[in-house]
Amino acid sequence: MRKFTPSWQTNWMRKMGRPTSMLLVVVMFGIAGSVLLFTSHAATPTVSLEAESGSISSAASSISDSTASGALAVKFGTSGTITNGEQINASNTGLTGDGVSASSLTPVSGSVTYGSSFNGQTISMKSYTGTVTISGSNITLKDCKIVVSGMNTFAIDITGSNNKVQNCLITSTSGTSYYEGIAIESGTSGNIATRNEISFAENLITTYGTNVTINYNYLHDASHLSNPSAHPDAIEIYGGGPTLIQYNRIVEVDLGDAPINAAPYGPYTLTGLSVFDNFLDNGQSIFIIDNQSSAVPGNAGIQNTRVERNVFGGHTNPDTVNSYGIYAALANNDGRAIAQDEATLTANPNDILWPTSGANANHWGECTGLTPDATGQIAYPRTYL
Repeated sequence: MRKFTPSWQTNWMRKMGRPTSMLLVVVMFGIAGSVLLFTSHAATPTVSLEAESGSISSAASSISDSTASGALAVKFGTSGTITNGEQINASNTGLTGDGVSASSLTPVSGSVTYGSSFNGQTISMKSYTGTVTISGSNITLKDCKIVVSGMNTFAIDITGSNNKVQNCLITSTSGTSYYEGIAIESGTSGNIATRNEISFAENLITTYGTNVTINYNYLHDASHLSNPSAHPDAIEIYGGGPTLIQYNRIVEVDLGDAPINAAPYGPYTLTGLSVFDNFLDNGQSIFIIDNQSSAVPGNAGIQNTRVERNVFGGHTNPDTVNSYGIYAALANNDGRAIAQDEATLTANPNDILWPTSGANANHWGECTGLTPDATGQIAYPRTYL
C-alpha cells in the first residue's frame, strides 16, 4: 500500500487544534469568495432557462404566445385520460384547446395550396378565408382558423398523404354553410384529423382515404343553410379504409341524417371501419350503413365494420316520418348480421361487430329529458330502444 506523506499544510493544521483550524477554513473560503466576486465585477451567477424549450409532460403543452419570451409558453392541463367522446368539447379542441387566441393569427385571404415544396413542414397560426388544399405529404396544419361559405366550398381539401390537421377551428360565416369541413380524397393514405372543432358544414368530415385517423374532434351543427336540398352528415365514410373514428364528440343537428354515415357509392368500397369510444347524438339514427357501390354491390362492398365502446345520446328524430324515433342506434339498410366477437367477424366480414354485452358494448348516455331516460343501458343495434 502506498504510504501517505503528510504535507506542511496538514502538519500545520494539526498543530493549531480543531476549533482554530475550522475557523481558519471558514475565513479562507470567505476571502476566496470575495476575490472571485470582485474579479467578476460583482455579477451574480445566473442561468437562463425557457420552460417551453425543455421536456414537457403529457399534462402540459407548448403553445404560441407573442407576449412571451421566445414567442412560446407552457400551458398546464390535467392528466385526466379521455375515455370516450363525452369529455370532448369546445374548451379542449380547436384554437381554445391549444390556448391560441384568434386575434393572434396572421390573416390569409383567398385559397391556398400547400404542395410538395411544403413537405415535412408545420404551418400554424394562420386565419384563412378561402379553401386550404394540402396536396403535399407529411404536412401539419395546426392552430389555424378557416372561415368559408358556399354550397360547393371546401374548408380543407386533402389530396396528399400522411398529413395532419390539428387544433383548427373550422366554421362558416354567419347565416351560411359550406360543403366540406375536411375532405380526405381518394388515393390518399395516412391522413389525420385531430382535436379540431368543426361546425356549419354540409358534411363536417368526409373521407375516401386509406389508413385514416379521426380522433379527439368536436363536430357539431352540420348545416345545409347554403344548400337546402342537401343531406348533412357529421362524418361520411364514402370509401377506402382502414378508417379509425375514436374519442370524438359528434352531435348531429339535422334529424334526417346521422353522426356516422358509411355509404360508399360508384367505384368505391369500404374496408375496416372502426368506430370506438365516441359520444354520438342526434340524427335519424346514430349510425347508418348503406352500401351503394356499383363496383362491389351487395354487402361485400362494406366489410370489417366495428362499433364498440361508444356512448350514444338518445335524441334521434322523434318524427317517425323518414326516421325511426328516439333511441335509434342503427339504420342497417343492408340488413347485415350482427357479430359479437372478432372470430365471428373474421368468418363473416360482411357482418357488423357490435357487442351487446361485456366491456366493449355500446351504451346510452346523456339522455336526460327523454322518456324513458335510458342512460347507462346497453345500446342494441336496432332502430328503437
